[in-house]
Amino acid sequence: MTDQFWLEETKLEHPIAVIRIGGRFGSEGAQKFRDFCVNLRIENYQHLVVDMTDVAFIASIGAGTLMIMTQVFTRINGTLQLVNLSEPVLRVVNLLNLDRFLMIKSSEKEALESVKVTK
Repeated sequence: MTDQFWLEETKLEHPIAVIRIGGRFGSEGAQKFRDFCVNLRIENYQHLVVDMTDVAFIASIGAGTLMIMTQVFTRINGTLQLVNLSEPVLRVVNLLNLDRFLMIKSSEKEALESVKVTK
């Protein structure tokens, strides 16, 4: 696991995108993530599943960016769902009470199934 934030597309099947992110989700990562999400919206993607298996750390700016991007997708009747959160990341999310606002699923399969139901 690297400290530098990274992001990779794993599946783009309109209107659903699945990505993996990893490293430290701080200010640099938040900016990259936001820019990527904005580009997905420009390309009319409605649902985003974010696999966070390799996220080693999340700063408040990273958590805030997840909230903002969740609102962006929700406004267009879409979803932003987080899967495979590590224990340290889940602790931060719970500590900030973000689990009340973020869609957290246990697996990519569960997230994709919930999207299919709401299409």
